[in-house]
Amino acid sequence: MGSMSESAWRRLSVGVIGGGIGGMSAAIALRRAGHNVTIYERNDFAGEAGASVSCAANGTRWLHEWGVDVQKGDPVVLKKLINRDWKTGEPVSVYDLDDYEERWGYVYNMFHRQYMHKMLMECALQEEGAGSPATLKVNHSVRLPLEHFQDLD
Repeated sequence: MGSMSESAWRRLSVGVIGGGIGGMSAAIALRRAGHNVTIYERNDFAGEAGASVSCAANGTRWLHEWGVDVQKGDPVVLKKLINRDWKTGEPVSVYDLDDYEERWGYVYNMFHRQYMHKMLMECALQEEGAGSPATLKVNHSVRLPLEHFQDLD
């Protein structure tokens, strides 16, 4: 609730449009700030695809501060950054990250996108943690102006 005085602060009902990684992250931050959050997602998350998501020390710090169970995301801790030649695949440069946690305070995590999403969703919707759990509405289309919410069920 930042520097705002207690008497000036009020709980808001906030709609987050999109239930991806960004939407779930916003929902976690908003619920921790004391707001009521509803996440509107047009899909049902079936058939998700994606690749690896890098989460350096600053991102990993936020996950821990938000109370996210990072282990649920099955992270791989990065130990080296290797840049490769796009044609040959030969290493062009190698950055050793052995002292990364000591220097930056947190490890450099790599997550499969689906695992990261699930980990964030569980944190946003769970009873445990600061604030009220967010509500998730799937198969929900949003059209502008925002008064035109439409259930697809």
